[in-house]
Amino acid sequence: MEDLKTPWELFGVECGKGWFPLIEPILQYIQSYNKDKAEEYQIVVYQIKEKWGILQLEIGNYPNELAKMIEAAEKSVHNHLREMRCYRFFTEVRWLV
Repeated sequence: MEDLKTPWELFGVECGKGWFPLIEPILQYIQSYNKDKAEEYQIVVYQIKEKWGILQLEIGNYPNELAKMIEAAEKSVHNHLREMRCYRFFTEVRWLV
């Protein structure tokens, strides 16, 4: 029987290019981290998508360092939205990790 594919494998990144500056450092970190690791110790990306103006990352088997990167990116989004006076329209940014 064929293995089921994750949404990441089927669709890749499912969000607008405006999110890419936040996503790219995280994906670069994951690629670098996984480079020399056995498969069972690698970080797994299940899905990256935007839904209702919220960026969602579903990532498994991640170290604390990556969690800190994601937290910093989340703060960056909130600060940017405040600067643009759009904050009231985007009340939450969720990173599913």
